[in-house]
This record gives sequence, structure tokens and C-alpha cells, in this order.
Amino acid sequence: MSDTTQASLKQERKLGILHGTEETHLTSSTGQEAAHSVRSFHWRLSTLTESKESAKIARRDELSQPRRLTLPQLLELAVFLSSVIDLFFFVTDHLRYPKALYIFAVLFSGLIAIILINPKSLFRKIAKRLVHIFEPDPFIVWFIPRDSAGPDMHRVWRMQQYLGFIGLSQESLHKYLEEELSRGRPLPWQSIDVFFASDDLGEIFEENQFRSNIRRNWHNIATKLTEPSHAKLLAGLKEVRFYQMDNITAGYTGSVYGTSRESPTVFYVVLSLPKEQGVTQKSLTFRVDQDGTESWNSARKAVLEHYREGFQLILERSRLLDVVRPSVWDLSAMDWNVFCRESPVMDAEMMGLIDIAGQVGGRTVLDVGCGTGELSKLLLRSAPRRVVALDRSPQMLLLAKQQLPYSGAIHFALCNVPTSCGENPERNLDLEDQRFQLIFLHQVLPPVASDRESLVALANWCRSRLAPDGKIALAAHDGAVKIDKSPWDDPFRNQLAALAKANPALLPHLRRPQSKLDPEEVESAFMEAGLTLTATADKRIGVTMNDRALLWHVPAILDSFVDVRAVGVKEAQKLAHEAAALVSAKPTKQRAVRYWIFSPQAKETHGSVARYTT
Repeated sequence: MSDTTQASLKQERKLGILHGTEETHLTSSTGQEAAHSVRSFHWRLSTLTESKESAKIARRDELSQPRRLTLPQLLELAVFLSSVIDLFFFVTDHLRYPKALYIFAVLFSGLIAIILINPKSLFRKIAKRLVHIFEPDPFIVWFIPRDSAGPDMHRVWRMQQYLGFIGLSQESLHKYLEEELSRGRPLPWQSIDVFFASDDLGEIFEENQFRSNIRRNWHNIATKLTEPSHAKLLAGLKEVRFYQMDNITAGYTGSVYGTSRESPTVFYVVLSLPKEQGVTQKSLTFRVDQDGTESWNSARKAVLEHYREGFQLILERSRLLDVVRPSVWDLSAMDWNVFCRESPVMDAEMMGLIDIAGQVGGRTVLDVGCGTGELSKLLLRSAPRRVVALDRSPQMLLLAKQQLPYSGAIHFALCNVPTSCGENPERNLDLEDQRFQLIFLHQVLPPVASDRESLVALANWCRSRLAPDGKIALAAHDGAVKIDKSPWDDPFRNQLAALAKANPALLPHLRRPQSKLDPEEVESAFMEAGLTLTATADKRIGVTMNDRALLWHVPAILDSFVDVRAVGVKEAQKLAHEAAALVSAKPTKQRAVRYWIFSPQAKETHGSVARYTT
């Protein structure tokens, strides 16, 4: 073993967070597993001993240093002594000093004001020390068994903006979340991180079920946190990140809370001895948190720094699996499904895409932005070898799972397809390293890509998932791309605007119409990713005003006109319903759709583009 590796291993053991690098290649032998866990437990014990010794030394050094009072502290002390002297005079001879009590009241009020204003107040420090002296356990709160920590943990949840969970496959986390959300109280959560164990550790406890358990629990957690019924309770939730620890075996499970992942302030640590099949409900658990006393309580400070360093190490050594952001599409799954079921527009549009794509039977297919599964359902009729229905919305994917027939040919992937935000999950367990012979992109413009930068990112991602003999089939309508350049004044949108302007409460939340992409812009973005345009087709589909009313009832479509989250889904849909009633008798125009086929073919085929019109 090299000197660098030995130094790194020594640092990891000192933190008490990692098992040794040389022990990460584990076998299924029960004796070796037990010995491995016991060694880890002894490392943690030795670390706690070192922390106590370090705390004693730090405390001794702190006491040996000369104390210097600041000017506010001197003022505070002077006011205190003056009030004590004044009170003494009043008590000993109140007839001679009748105004002494009033002077004392003024001085004492001033003292209280100084204590409250000055964060480094001398008397505030003294009060905190007295409180901690008389607490049952002023340093660490213990919970035996782990389940008894539940009420205390839920109390902490209700005050924190950041939540981080470190575990094996997180089998129980979605149940805990459901329990908290069922209380119906708004929560301040803004960011949540979920860490799954490394493959080595997870397979010890859950054997060959570990990977499938991660996938199931990952979907369940994401679905629970994006339920439309919880939208008001989690109004501030911006993202949920899923990680898997890589080449690191955490010496504990537990949870971390604070204002952000960079500054955690509360730690729940579950110390697990060997248990059957990963059962940790009876494990020893403790809580340590930042409460302001760590500035003088060296032991608390040492433990907090110990676990902060460990948590940062877990962040550095974990691979990002996915990022789920609650979106208006999570609020739209049911209404989108109604539109696709009751309007023939989507079927006609999707059949045109399948026709230009060619043979589907016997091929591996990826349906990007599958929504509630309409295109995947049509693809399954052609007997493909495998179809992966992918969407970034947990609620859309949940409805697709419920509607698509159970078959060995259909699989589901929850994946935030990389766009211009620069986030590229290092590993998606739903996709792994799969490559596909056909990638379908339907209804992804503009929900997934709305400008050139995000288009190029999408094209590069699809290119990385494409088999050497594969092709990409893309469809976009004239609401997203400048296909039909004939002038047309949309009566439905005009009526929506008229109704909204008559309601002053809606005016601040109206959105500007989104600019459309040029067809050439779409083509050049995919060519920049190393793909060749091999075919295009145009199609016109008849649309009725009833079709448009169904479409505008979808919150995600309404969100292009008004901020649905700000005004509320029901209020926005009420606006659409009123507009539909007023324009039901007016004519509307056909929908123009453009289809493209891109493939990683040789350069000599470039420029030889087949064009069709239907």
C-alpha cells in the first residue's frame, strides 16, 4: 500500500466515518462481516476517547488564557453593580432614599436591554452555563432503541430548511415522511438529500435485493414529496437529491439537519452492531446539535466538528443519482391524462412519429418525457424487445406505471434529463449503461428544452444513450417551433388575456408568451452533438375548440400564461373554463407538426435528407 493511501486511510479512520480501504472488498462470510463491524465499532470508540481528550486539552488551554472584557461587557457590569448598590440603599433605608426603587427599576431595565442586544453578553453566557449544569444530559441526548427518537426527530424536522438522510436502501424513509406530512402542517423544507449505502455495504445486509430496493424506495420517496395534495405544505421545497456512496462505507446511519448542506447543525447518529437483514430499529441512537454553547463547551464543539467533517466526506465521496424538482407537471398528471384520453390529437401526433421512425419490433426503445405513458402504450403494440418509459416528473411516471400493462418488455426510469443547468447525474440506476436503438422525443419542446443551450445538452445526452445503429425520432408542434408562419390570432389565448386583465389579483402573475424555436435551430443543435439529419416530415392535425379547452385545463399548459403555483390550480382552471365557454363557437386552426430523424451515420449521408408531408 502506498504512503498516500496509508495517509488517506489514517485520516478516514481518525474521522470514525469509514471502514478501512483494504476491508471494502467483503465476502458473504458471517464471521468476516461481524469482525468487520466490530472493528468499525472499536474505531468509533477510540475516536470518542480521542475527542474527550482533545476536549479536555482545549478546555484547559481556554481556561489558562487571560480574559479581557469588551466595552459592552464592562458597561453591562457597571449597570449591574449600580443597580445592586441602589437596591441595597433602598432596602437598608428606604425613608432616606425614597426614589431609589425607581432608579433601580430604570437601571435593571437597562441591564435587561443590554443583555438582549449584546450577543456576547456576559450574563447571557452565565445563564447558559447554569442551564446546562442543571440539564439531565447537557451534552448528548440518547435514544434506546432507535424508534424512540421518532417524536424528537419530527420536532426537529418542523424547524429545518435542509434535511439529509444517510442509510442503506432507505426502506422506512417514505413512511416517516408520510407520517409527518399527514399532520397537515406547512413545513419549511427547501432542500433534501438522500444517501444510499455503497454496493459493498448494502449487499451485506440486503444481498441481491439491494439495487432493486434502492430503485423502489427512491421512486417512493420522490413520489411522496411531489404529491399534489402536499404542494401547499411543501411550498418552499426546491429539490430532492439522491446519492449513492462510492468507495466509502459509512460507520453509522442517521440524519443531518440545518439551514443548508454546507452548514448542518443537528445530527442524529445510529450506531449499528451486526443485525439480521439490515434491521436497525433497536440500535443505539444519539442526537448532538449546535445550540450556541459550543463556543465555550469544547466537548460539544469537538463532536460537532467530528460529524461535520464526516458528513462533508460523505458528500465528496457520493455519486449523484438524480435530482427531483417539484414542478407544475406533478400537479398536471391527472388532467394531462384526461386530455390524451378524450382528445384524438395526441394519438394522431404520436402515430406520425412512429411511422417516420420505422421498425419498432424487436428493438430497444427509450421514450423520453413519457408523461402518463401514451406513446409507450402505442409502441408496445409493435412488440419491441424493451421499452423504457422515462420522465422527470414522479407523478407523471406514477400514472404511467398504473396505466401501462404489466409486461417484461416495459421498464420505468425516473431521470432528470441534463439541460443547460449543467447537472449531469453520474449514475442513474434505472438506466445504468443501457443504449437504445430508438429514442423517441415527443412533447419535450419546450418542457425539457426551450432554448439552444438546453437543446444542445439534450441532444448530447441522447447521443450518449444511442446505440451505434440507432436513431432519434423527434416531434414538435407549431406552439413550440416556428413551423406554420401564417398569421393567426388565437381566440382562446385572447379570451384568457381579456378575463385575466379584468381581475387585478391575476395581473402580477401573468407571463409573457414564450418565444418559439426555429426549425433550423433544432436541427443545428442535434448536428452539433455529432448526429446527422436523415429525414423530416410535416403533418397537419385537425383540432376542435373542445380539444383546446381540454388542453388548457392542464395546469402545466396554463402555466405558460399565468403562474399557476402563485394563483392556485383551481383559480387558473376556473379562468380556462370561463374562456372555453366564451369561445366554444369560434373556429380554430389545425395543428402543424414537424418530425425529424437523426442518426449517428457516416458523413456521406449528410445532405441526403428524405422529406415527407402528410
